[in-house]
Amino acid sequence: MALFVYPAQSVTLSGGATEAKQDVMIIELGDINSELDTQTGHLSSLDGKDFATQTTLAAQAADIALLEAKDFATQTTLAAQAADVALLEAKDYATQTTLAAQAADIALLEAKDFSTSAKQDDTIAALTPDTIDQIDSTPVLDTASTNIPGSASLPVQVIASTAADAQKVISVEDIGEYIGLYTGAASSEVLKCVLPLGGGEVEVDIPASTRISLRAMDATAISLGKIALNFIG
Repeated sequence: MALFVYPAQSVTLSGGATEAKQDVMIIELGDINSELDTQTGHLSSLDGKDFATQTTLAAQAADIALLEAKDFATQTTLAAQAADVALLEAKDYATQTTLAAQAADIALLEAKDFSTSAKQDDTIAALTPDTIDQIDSTPVLDTASTNIPGSASLPVQVIASTAADAQKVISVEDIGEYIGLYTGAASSEVLKCVLPLGGGEVEVDIPASTRISLRAMDATAISLGKIALNFIG
């Protein structure tokens, strides 16, 4: 069964898929394709970035290795510190050794005689001189009995050994001749001083245990007069 419509209806299609529309669509599609290409390029660039991948992780691993190589108070530094401590411990900071040395020094000082009784006795003796010796046989030697030999002969002994150190000799005599006082062993006498005429004092330095003898300074022996000697120390 057929249906006929008369007269024919006129239909206008607005906005239909015309050639012009298709051209616009083609252009739009082309723009979209270009945008997609741009985004694809950006993605490629992003793919080239190293977001904590092998490269950065490798660099980080290298840094970690360097840090691990550092000696942060580990065995090496602790060993060095231990060596330093050992050196410090080896130092003698007023310990037994130095104290022992100081004790030895103190003992030496204590052994010294700093103005003690012995020193004071020596000082007193020096400040208060006294007669330490005289002629052995008799305080006054009579030359008539014991001649004082002349200068060509050996001196005559008057003191075998002085009792102490002497710093002065005082003679008392009525002989009036030049008489020499000698020190030393027999036959090896040495002139120490010439006694004053008529007696007097002479400064001398005669050690203890010294042999004393007399002899005339002239060739003639002395056989008249008497003499006494006082040794002061």
